[in-house]
Amino acid sequence: MRMVDLIEKKRDGGVLSDEEIRFIIDGFT
Repeated sequence: MRMVDLIEKKRDGGVLSDEEIRFIIDGFT
């Protein structure tokens, strides 16, 4: 999983799963 993939998914109107959200939070903390 890459941060850019999640950003693109959200940009394109996708919904992030709980696991994907945790990945983003862990990346910033």
